[in-house]
Amino acid sequence: MSEARFYKWRRRPAEPKDREVRRARLEERITHFFRRSGDTCGSPRITLDLWAEGWKVSVNTVSEIMAELGVQGRKPPRRRRSLTRRGKRRAARDRDARGDRCSVRPHSRRRNLLRPPTVASPEPRDAGAVRPGLQRQ
Repeated sequence: MSEARFYKWRRRPAEPKDREVRRARLEERITHFFRRSGDTCGSPRITLDLWAEGWKVSVNTVSEIMAELGVQGRKPPRRRRSLTRRGKRRAARDRDARGDRCSVRPHSRRRNLLRPPTVASPEPRDAGAVRPGLQRQ
């Protein structure tokens, strides 16, 4: 510390400066608004409350004072990594009432995998042939 600074500090008045008084009152108001909100409001919201009371203060000053006081608003919720929300969808039923096939409609590519295999007819079908039980009109 320089000698000039030491003597300046020594000559200072015993009572606090206006800036120190204002800062102490500001700390009191910030604590008041923080406790009134249930320890949830952050510096932007508290700044709005102070502005409503007529204080001329910035968001950065309020956040700096809140950090010095050790108070912090609630943390924002963590972002999900995927769009699927766990536990919010009903589970799909595996089997239908008969128990032989899946009751959930599969994607078109997988549709053939879930159907029971059909027995191929031994001879090829004729396009003009009539199926048994049906008559042409």
